Amino acid sequence: MNKKAYTYDGYTIEIEGSHYLNKSESTYFLQCQDEAYVTLPKFNFTVSRIVLEIYTPANALKNSVYVGNKVVVAAAAGAATCDFAIPEGNQSAGTIYKIHNTGGAVSRIKQIKIYGQPGSAKTPTSISFDGLMGEGITLTDGKTSSGEAFTGYQAVEKNSVPGKVSYETSGDRVAEVDASTGAVVVHANVYGTMTITATFQPEDKEKYASSTAQYTITNKRVGTYAFHESFDQCDGKEGWYGFAAKGEWDASKMDNVWKHTGTVYLGSGCIRIGPAHGSVTTPVIRVDGSAVLTFKAAMWETVNENPGVVVTISDGSLTYGDNAPAKKVSVTPVKAKWTDYEMVITGTGEFTLTFANNNNPKNNRFFLDEVTVTESAARTIALDEEKDNAIETEGKANVTLRRTLYDDGWNTLCLPFSLSEAQAKLAFGDGVELRELEKVEGTSLIFKAVTGLTAGVPCLIRPSRVAEDNTYTFSGVQTTVVTAGSRAKDAVGGVISFTGIYSPVDVTGWADSHKYVAFLGAGNKFFRALSGKPMKAFRAFFIVPETTSVAAVKAVIDGTTTAIGELNVDGDKTGGRVYNLNGQCVGTGLDGLQPGIYIRHGRKVIITK
Repeated sequence: MNKKAYTYDGYTIEIEGSHYLNKSESTYFLQCQDEAYVTLPKFNFTVSRIVLEIYTPANALKNSVYVGNKVVVAAAAGAATCDFAIPEGNQSAGTIYKIHNTGGAVSRIKQIKIYGQPGSAKTPTSISFDGLMGEGITLTDGKTSSGEAFTGYQAVEKNSVPGKVSYETSGDRVAEVDASTGAVVVHANVYGTMTITATFQPEDKEKYASSTAQYTITNKRVGTYAFHESFDQCDGKEGWYGFAAKGEWDASKMDNVWKHTGTVYLGSGCIRIGPAHGSVTTPVIRVDGSAVLTFKAAMWETVNENPGVVVTISDGSLTYGDNAPAKKVSVTPVKAKWTDYEMVITGTGEFTLTFANNNNPKNNRFFLDEVTVTESAARTIALDEEKDNAIETEGKANVTLRRTLYDDGWNTLCLPFSLSEAQAKLAFGDGVELRELEKVEGTSLIFKAVTGLTAGVPCLIRPSRVAEDNTYTFSGVQTTVVTAGSRAKDAVGGVISFTGIYSPVDVTGWADSHKYVAFLGAGNKFFRALSGKPMKAFRAFFIVPETTSVAAVKAVIDGTTTAIGELNVDGDKTGGRVYNLNGQCVGTGLDGLQPGIYIRHGRKVIITK
């Protein structure tokens, strides 16, 4: 969004939204488009009035003064002079005021005048919450992301001005807050968002101004809504035609902070978009994994109405019915009758949703109600190195993985889900080491250290702890789609390929007549694979040009370059097979071999006759 600051005489204002400086004849003004915000600076005195001088105001223009997300005073539509008398409860020094332009018209501001109470100039104070990151905290069933109870943030005055802090709440009753200490007791089974406001009152009220700070507590659970808009406070006239649903847009009537463009009206417990082009956009919605969007829509009841409701997601994709996932989905509601819609949201953790009509110049009206985004419950998936594995859809899942790993050397690993550093340490020990292929230089494979695993990217892992039953569990991971027999994409590209599999398979079948498959064994060594022996799932391998001997392939890990040696792949010995120094298997016994040097069980064997 377009956001810019302007400074004059020591004061700075910020404009958020479409705007620009303009001039008509000898008059200069700040032109703010519909839905733009002007944020005023903090004043060290009590503000009693804010006056705007507007150049050639449109009849539909409506300017309002906000404190936070609440309208405290509004001007008459089309007023050339907007004289806002600030309510007494919102006059404190240090309060931040926002001027919001609504009504669908341009606001041309010539001058902003601020009036204070006589003798109200005071030294400003400032409070903040210790430990707060961002605007608030999100809990799941009353617990933090680490599973701990949340007890609240304490507000402190930054300049050590003597005084007291008090706390009050607004919004959903997800917690109880001690009014004097700010201590929080969360109701684990109450879901929604609460705002906690801390107010600092100085001991010397003649010298110092009071100040406030806020943070939010959002409590949710998997399977409950991440977003809900009821439109229940919208009080426009009901009906499907005529003068129905023509109440002027009023942001204070919404459960959430929406943005709107074009023609949007309030209905009775709903909103109406059209007849000209219009749209509404949700605030940012955050989910963990996949989610479901539901809403109600209906068409205006006239013969020629044909709006088509276009739903757009800012990130990720929407799936409606049997259609392919898409950024935009269009539906056509029934006239004068509500239709329930459901769409699946995937591929994103943070997004907005926009509901718009099409670009028809008229006959383009539809109603919207009950917009809800519900997080999908995590699935349970079992993956086994001995079996064919398939994951039909991407999304959040609790995964049980059976994979034999060894803690005395490197193992290859390729998973259809990502793991953070914390998740990797929890599963494989605090000392786990991970390496990804960074590049291929000739016949040298250069590996780099990483802290976590990326879905579909093969890697090397040296665990510091292995499960006795070879079973590992992962909660709330984001899985990718996997089909039985599929393999991961080549990690970096190059003369030598590095790829992984999710089901047992004879991987030599993936090497054409000019290539062969090689495995990485203990001590960073390579050996050539033989056909007829399936490789177990969740492992990785190399595809090497036939003109390159396995002895020439080098692995560079932490700066150490090594070649063929002990033939130990993921802890699996070669079963007595005998190899020459080119890495070629020449049999399973020593009898009948020509004199020379061979490798068996990782040791050199010399045949003299």
